[in-house]
Amino acid sequence: MPLYDLTTRLEATRALDGLVDRLDHAVPAVLRKGPVRDGLAGRWLGHPLHPVITDLPVGLWSSATVLDLVGGRRSHDASTLLTALGLVAATPTVASGVVEWLDADRPRQRLGVVHAAANAVAEVCYLASLGAKLAGRRRAGRRAALLGGAALGIGGYLGGHLSYARGVGVDHTLHHRAATPGAIAVTRSDDGRLERTSGETYLVVGGTAVAGAIAVPDRCTRCGGALQRLRPHRGEEELRCPHDGSRFAPARGAILAGSATTPLPRLTLARAGEHWRLRAHDAGTGTT
Repeated sequence: MPLYDLTTRLEATRALDGLVDRLDHAVPAVLRKGPVRDGLAGRWLGHPLHPVITDLPVGLWSSATVLDLVGGRRSHDASTLLTALGLVAATPTVASGVVEWLDADRPRQRLGVVHAAANAVAEVCYLASLGAKLAGRRRAGRRAALLGGAALGIGGYLGGHLSYARGVGVDHTLHHRAATPGAIAVTRSDDGRLERTSGETYLVVGGTAVAGAIAVPDRCTRCGGALQRLRPHRGEEELRCPHDGSRFAPARGAILAGSATTPLPRLTLARAGEHWRLRAHDAGTGTT
């Protein structure tokens, strides 16, 4: 798979680290912490905003190009308007992508800057296309749009690799919903651990399975960071991701703060013969 091999080589290219660092330093504080970041991350939506909002510029620019190619002179005004709207939609799309990029690991960030560069070339091309169309130079506008579409396709491929092959923006606790090991147990004791016996998973505290215990995965749903226990706040224990600052209430799985979009699944014990079987339950919306 030549494309896949090229993409993985980009992820391993240390020469991109300087660009990654410069871009990281250039990111404004408003995208690092606070309600703007949380909104662009998609907390209100229940999953990341970036994959949804990318459809706007891509769809608008693609529609404009189709009109350029087959619509004739009658479609000139509509094509011009669609190109302009795509440029407007690109701004929040880029901002939401930056929020996702900030919490990725270094190989994904390297690929992310190439993804961003391809999309930046596309945006410049569509801006040039808009200028040409407004000046009445339809042919030049069409050529610029076709170049923009090619760059947009490259950026789209890299974005798909980041999402589907590397899991950027994907819930990092999906495997826990199948009750796999690696959880923080909420019990009277802190020595809780998970054991597997004959393909089943059990919560064991002090060598004995505990009835009625609740557990949650030990990873942030948003970026996969190992969750840290915090001192109880208002009588409720909290777990915090050290990478993006998201906080969860383990007893409920609810999101208390931060950019996480998916609550933690709750893992509870149910009787299974002589043992207690760990079962996963979706926490629902889980926000507070």
